[in-house]
Amino acid sequence: MKQVLLYLPVVHAGYEQFFSRHGDADEILVLGCGFQQAYPSMSKDIRALPPSRAAGYLRLIAPQARVRVSRLAGDVKCL
Repeated sequence: MKQVLLYLPVVHAGYEQFFSRHGDADEILVLGCGFQQAYPSMSKDIRALPPSRAAGYLRLIAPQARVRVSRLAGDVKCL
């Protein structure tokens, strides 16, 4: 089983190229908001999508993969 774990703050051509190279992934895990709180350098980009919205985009471009948001224990939902 191939898994991809990533932080997807914005959608751009580089990520599309990444997923064309990893189109055989069985599961894609998007880092949730708790990771941004634990690692503040991840939350610099004010244009960043909420992880659930990024996961929705991934479900469209990678329909063969199971896509979910990976949350830390006690993680709260992002705005």
